[in-house]
Amino acid sequence: MKNWLKIGILAVLIIGTVMMSGCTSQTTTATVTMAPTSITTTAAPAIVSTPMVTTSTTTVTVSASQTAWTQSTIVASDPILHRWVRQYPKITGPGWVGYEFIFYPGGSLNYNYGTPKMTMSNIEIIPTYQASGTWEKTGNNTYLLHYLPLGFTGAQIIVQYTWVPATYDKTYGRTIPEHIVSQDEIHQYQNSARDLWVDEMMYPERAKID
Repeated sequence: MKNWLKIGILAVLIIGTVMMSGCTSQTTTATVTMAPTSITTTAAPAIVSTPMVTTSTTTVTVSASQTAWTQSTIVASDPILHRWVRQYPKITGPGWVGYEFIFYPGGSLNYNYGTPKMTMSNIEIIPTYQASGTWEKTGNNTYLLHYLPLGFTGAQIIVQYTWVPATYDKTYGRTIPEHIVSQDEIHQYQNSARDLWVDEMMYPERAKID
């Protein structure tokens, strides 16, 4: 009987110990710390805007009358294809004025009016007025000229010239070299009451150098 009592007491102690262990146990929650993730942001490449460049092409048209004229352009088949120059004294004061015609193959011409300048026995015109135009042969060594001031700021001039070889003029007692003449120049000298100057030209004469 004492043995069973001991066994019963031992059993109670064991049960009590197990219950106490259950009451005092705690649930442990594991905390996991995650290391922060490093995120690298790469900037998008900058977009460079290239402006569009438009190149405009300018076409320059040069007329035959504006082309540089040289001795090589002369065609000997027509006697007017030269430079013809005239100088005469100013009416309003001392000094000289002059003009010249330059005739080109193909029917174009240049006209210059201004101050005559002697260079190596050749008369050149420093222009203060310029014009360009056309010429056409009308027969019997006559030519019809049409020309306009450069820039078209004036009226068209139409005049007829005649080519004349070197001639002796009895009225003035002098030989006139090869020249061209219009009614304007003839009228001018028919109504002139003065004597001609030594270097004065009655008509446009063929220049020594074209």
